[in-house]
Amino acid sequence: MGATAIRVTEISKEYMIDYSHTNSFKELVMRKLFPGSQNNIKSRKNILALDNLSFEVKKGEVLGIIGKNGAGKSTLLKVLSGITRPTSGKIEIFGRMSSILDIGIGFHPELTGRENIYLSGELNGLNRKEIRKRMGEIIDFSGVEKFIDTPVKYYSSGMFLRLAFSVFTGIDSDILLLDEVMSVGDAEFQLKSSRKLQSMFGQGKTIVLVSHNPTDMVKLCSRVMILEEGRIREEGVPGKVVVDYMEDSIMEVLEASMVKPETKETGSVGTEFKPELKKPKIRNHLHWDDPNTAPGNDFFKLREIQVRNETRTVEEKIYVDEKIIIELKFEKQDITETINIALNINDINGNPLFVASPLLTGD
Repeated sequence: MGATAIRVTEISKEYMIDYSHTNSFKELVMRKLFPGSQNNIKSRKNILALDNLSFEVKKGEVLGIIGKNGAGKSTLLKVLSGITRPTSGKIEIFGRMSSILDIGIGFHPELTGRENIYLSGELNGLNRKEIRKRMGEIIDFSGVEKFIDTPVKYYSSGMFLRLAFSVFTGIDSDILLLDEVMSVGDAEFQLKSSRKLQSMFGQGKTIVLVSHNPTDMVKLCSRVMILEEGRIREEGVPGKVVVDYMEDSIMEVLEASMVKPETKETGSVGTEFKPELKKPKIRNHLHWDDPNTAPGNDFFKLREIQVRNETRTVEEKIYVDEKIIIELKFEKQDITETINIALNINDINGNPLFVASPLLTGD
């Protein structure tokens, strides 16, 4: 894996959005009646989608790219695949490359499924002899053999996606660029396509994978890169990079959702509250000294939450193979009431991991 498959040197991609031309009748009339009213409106805006990126991908390496929407992930793949040119910088590709950025791109609705296989194969650098050799395998994998000689404009969206994905996996390329392709089609085809992709990952191909699924990043990639505002924020071992990305994402969501209520909340136990919190220096330890700002209601006030290893202090790291203790401290506002604390733990995708609900009575 020492030879280079992709070399990117100081590439940038800048887009210009022009606001000076509009189809709005209202704005057209306003410009004619009040010419000076548009002077303060900025007519153009430059957006730097990629900002001086440099990196290499070795032959046989699986590079994962993760980041928020608008970080530049898809733009980077479009630049690498040649769909668009960088504003500046240099890209070197060593080997035959194919990409699946938009499922079905290049398919013509008036052509049959079989004809589109030929068209898509030729667009990806195959000759007709190579396409005929792979035709049976592609059709069989797609599961649309009954309709293969029907124009694809009559296909359902699922059939269209299945055929397009099958064409891509049937192309023998040295370098693959994949953009969010792990959820193609129905559940049955998703499992089938996932197994197909994983088998391709093990054939020594060079793969650049963009996905929002952290599990894919850890399971499939040998290296992961975080893009942020068109720059490389972090890269390295998948486990560490993905954990860092998930932690930052979770904290940003929590901070955005935690706002100080305008009035004191009242009601039954379980009333939703959104306290105002600053990002803690120690992420597994939160506490509220002032009961007036502590989250809660007329029944109780939450004073402290900590997550720690069963044998170490809260300041130390917790590892995935260790037992943990989740400790809550709260004050009962009314000693006559019984409080039931329910703890729900979800993963980053919102899938429940476990629920605990011990009944607490007394003081």
